[in-house]
Amino acid sequence: MKDKTRKLIQVILLLILLFNLYKIGAYYRAGGAYDRGVQKIQAQVQDQEKEDQSPNQSPDQESIEKIQALEKAYPEIKAWIFLDQTQINYPVVQGRDNDYYLNHSYEKEVNPFGAIFMDYRNQADFSDQNTIIYGHNAKRGGCFKDLHQYENPDFVSQAPYIEIDSLAGHKRYEIFAVYKADPRDPFRHTSYQGQDLENFRAYVQKRNILKRPLPEKLDHFITLQTCSPGDTRLVIQAVQAQ
Repeated sequence: MKDKTRKLIQVILLLILLFNLYKIGAYYRAGGAYDRGVQKIQAQVQDQEKEDQSPNQSPDQESIEKIQALEKAYPEIKAWIFLDQTQINYPVVQGRDNDYYLNHSYEKEVNPFGAIFMDYRNQADFSDQNTIIYGHNAKRGGCFKDLHQYENPDFVSQAPYIEIDSLAGHKRYEIFAVYKADPRDPFRHTSYQGQDLENFRAYVQKRNILKRPLPEKLDHFITLQTCSPGDTRLVIQAVQAQ
C-alpha cells in the first residue's frame, strides 16, 4: 500500500513539474511572439523614416505621416510613444474597451503580453485633459516594465520627457509626478474640473515621490500606468510642454 501511495505521489509531482515547464515555455514563446511583432512594426517605421528624409518636413508632418502609414496595416494604431533611455519605443493602439489589448497583440493575436494601448474613452488626437496609456509590467522585460526606472527621482531628472507621435502631430510631455496608486483611485478620469481638479491635485501631491510643486496648469497631460507589486499601479504623469 505504501509503495502504491509513493508511486502516486511521484506521478503527481511529475505531472506538476511537466505542467510548470509547459507554462514557463508558453510564457517565453508568447514573449518571443510579442518581441517579433513589435520589431516588425519598428522596422516598418525605420524604413519609412529612411525614405522620407525631407529637410523641409516639420516634426508634426513627420509624425502624421508615420501614423498614417502604420494605420494602413494596423488600423487601431493611434500613436507612437518614446521615452529616452528606456526600451519604450512602441506603437499605441486603441480598442473599443480597456480589456481587449490586455491579452491581444498589435496583430490581434491572443498574447498575455498584450499591447501598449490608449484608454478607449480618450480622443485619439490627445485633446483630452488627461490621456491614459496602459502597458503590462513583464518580468522578462519589454512592455512598460522600464517605467519602474522612474521610481528613482534621479532618473526622472536624466530623462524627463515623453515623446508622442499621433495624427495631431508631435507632442512632448514633461514628467511631473511618479507614484503608486490603488487601481480604484481617481487618477484615470479623462477630465477634472472645479473641486474634482483640486481634489486630484491634492491626491497627486500627497503621493508624488518627486517632491516638487505640480504644474500650475493641467490643461493637457498624459498618464502612463503599469502594474506594481501588491496589486498597486505605478503611475507616471506628464504635462504637455510648451
